[in-house]
Amino acid sequence: MPIVRTINNMEKKIINDEIYKNWRLYLDQLLRNHVYVVLNYVHSVDVYAVDNSTIPLIKDLESKELIRYLAYLGLFIGRIKTKYRRISFTPSLELGHIVGINAKRNLVKVTDEGEKLFLYGRDLFTKSIVDTHLPLLRNHYIVVINKNNEYVGLGIAMRNILSLYDLNKLKITDPELVLIKNYIDLGWYLRKGG
Repeated sequence: MPIVRTINNMEKKIINDEIYKNWRLYLDQLLRNHVYVVLNYVHSVDVYAVDNSTIPLIKDLESKELIRYLAYLGLFIGRIKTKYRRISFTPSLELGHIVGINAKRNLVKVTDEGEKLFLYGRDLFTKSIVDTHLPLLRNHYIVVINKNNEYVGLGIAMRNILSLYDLNKLKITDPELVLIKNYIDLGWYLRKGG
C-alpha cells in the first residue's frame, strides 16, 4: 500500500538537480503555487504536483483508509528510484511538456516524418532535426517538439552537439545516425498508458 506524504528536501533536491542539469530550470520555476506530494512505494517514489486545495481531500482519504485505492494524484512529475544504492529521478511525459514551454537548451524541432516516427516509439535520426536549442548533451533528456512548436515527447541525446556546425556536418556525413533515443512520447497513451 502506498504512503502519501509531502516531498522532503532531499527528494526535491534530486528532482531540481536533474531538471537543472538538463534544462537549467528549477521545479518551482515550472510549477508555481503547487505542493509536491509523493506516493511512496518500496523501491520508488512517484512525485505529483497538486493544488493546495487537494491536501484536505488526501487527509480525508487517509482517515477513511481509502488511500490504497489511489492511483494518480494531480500532475505526475516523475519517479525517484533507488537501484544498487544509486538514486535517480526520471521525468514524466507531463513534466517534459511543462519544461518544453520554458526550455532554452536540450530541445529539438523535428520534421513531419521525424515526428510521426517518434510518436510510434522510434528514435530520431540527424536528418529529422529541423532546429535545436543548443547544446545537446549526451545522456541528457531532450524535449522534442514538432514544426508547429507542439510538444511530442522526451528523448535522450546519444552524442554531444555543441554547435549548428556540428549538427549540419552530421546531417551531410551521416543522416541516418540515431541522434535522439526515444525515452517517452505522446503516442505512449495509445500504445500502453492512459
